[in-house]
Amino acid sequence: MFPGPTAPLLLAATLTACGMAGAATLQRSAPLDATGLRCSLVLTESGGLISLQAQATGPQTLTAHYGLSVVSTDGTVVIDQSGPARLIPGQDVTLSALAFTGRAGALRPSLTLTVAGVTQTCPVTRAE
Repeated sequence: MFPGPTAPLLLAATLTACGMAGAATLQRSAPLDATGLRCSLVLTESGGLISLQAQATGPQTLTAHYGLSVVSTDGTVVIDQSGPARLIPGQDVTLSALAFTGRAGALRPSLTLTVAGVTQTCPVTRAE
C-alpha cells in the first residue's frame, strides 16, 4: 500500500475499456518521426478503477526502450518501470498494462519511448 491520501492500490488484474458501462477513455498518440513510429498511453476510469495501457507500433520491426512513470498529485511515486520492447509493423504492442483503485485526477502518468537514441514523450490528454 502506498502512503498519502490518494493511496492507489495496484490490482493484479488488468482492466480494459471494452464492455465497461460508463467508462471514460483518454488517449494520446504521438509520432516519433515521419516514418510512422507511434506510441500511446491509454487511461480508462470507471467506478473508482483506473487502468493504464502503454502501446507502441512501428513501420518496421524495431527495438525500443520504454519508460512508464505514475506519480500521485502529492508527489509520491506509485510506479516507475522501464524495459525493452520489440515493435512490430502495423501491430499495437502492449508495453505495459496497470490497474489501480482511486481517481485518475490523483495520478500523473507519463510514457516515453526511445528508438535509435530518439526519445518521445506520449502524454495523456484529458478529455472533458
